[in-house]
Amino acid sequence: MWVSGYLWEPKRDAGAFLLAKWKGLVVPVWLFGLIGSLKSALFGEDTLRARLTGLLFERSGHRESMWFVAALFSVELLFYLFFYLAGEERRRRRLLPVFVLLSAAAGILFIRLGWNLPWQAEQACVLLPFFCMGYWFRLMEKRLPAVISSVWFPLFLWAVYAGIQLLWPNTVNIHAQEYQSGVVFALQSFVGTTALALSCRSLCAARCGGQTAGALPAGMIPAMRVQFWKLVLWIGQNTLSYFFLQGIAVRAVLRIWPAADNGWCGAAGLAAAVYFFCAVPAYLIRRFAPFMLGRF
Repeated sequence: MWVSGYLWEPKRDAGAFLLAKWKGLVVPVWLFGLIGSLKSALFGEDTLRARLTGLLFERSGHRESMWFVAALFSVELLFYLFFYLAGEERRRRRLLPVFVLLSAAAGILFIRLGWNLPWQAEQACVLLPFFCMGYWFRLMEKRLPAVISSVWFPLFLWAVYAGIQLLWPNTVNIHAQEYQSGVVFALQSFVGTTALALSCRSLCAARCGGQTAGALPAGMIPAMRVQFWKLVLWIGQNTLSYFFLQGIAVRAVLRIWPAADNGWCGAAGLAAAVYFFCAVPAYLIRRFAPFMLGRF
C-alpha cells in the first residue's frame, strides 16, 4: 500500500483515472476471481452463484477474491477525491494529517459496527494512512535530513520495531479485522513501514551509485544488482498473479511440508517455497494471458 502511494500520479480527468484503475485493479480481481469461483463450483466447495455474488461486491467475509487489490481500488478512489477536493499543493499538505486521522477513525468505527462494505471500503479506510505515508514520503524525499538518509537509520528503526514486538507482542490480521491492540499496531506499523521504505531507498541508491552506496560494503553491491534486484523486479511485475496464486501455493506446500507452519524459520521457508511455487504460473500468465493483469 505504501508503494502505491509513493508511485501515485494525479490525473485531472476523472474518466481516465477510473478507466486506468478499472483495467489495472478491477478487471484482474474479476478474472482471477472467476477462475477461483469456477474451481470452487467444480469441486463442490461452494455454489457458483454465491461465489459470483461475492466477487461482484467484494465484501469482507462474503466470499471475496483478492481482498487486498479490491481494498487498493477503494483506497485509490478515496485519495483521488481528497487530492482534488483539497485544492492546491500547500493546502493538501496541511489537510493530509487530518484526512489520515479521519480515515483511520472511520475504518475503526465501521469495523466496530460490523459493517462489511462493498469493495472492502472499511478495510480501505484502515489501509489509507499507509498509502498517504507513501505519497507524503515522495513529496518530502528531497528534504530528508542527512541522518535519515544514511544506511544506519533504517537499521535503528528495525531494532525499534523488533523491540516493540518483543515488549508488546501484537497479533494483527487486517483481512479478518483482528487488531489485538490498535495503539501498538499503529506504532509498529509506522516504524516498520518507515524502516522498510528507507531500507529500499538505501538499496536503490546503492544500485544506482548514489551517495548511500558508499555506506554499504563494496562487495555487497554487485550481489544486490544480480540477485536482490532481479527478485524484486520479478515479484513487482507479477504481484497480481502472486496475490491470486499464493493461497493455492500455501496449501500445497503445507501438505508436503507441514512443519513450515511453525516458528520464524518455518515461516521464512514457507515464504520462499511459495514464491518459487508461483514463479512458473506467474510467468505463463504474464507471457500468454496479459489481459488477466489488465493489459489490453
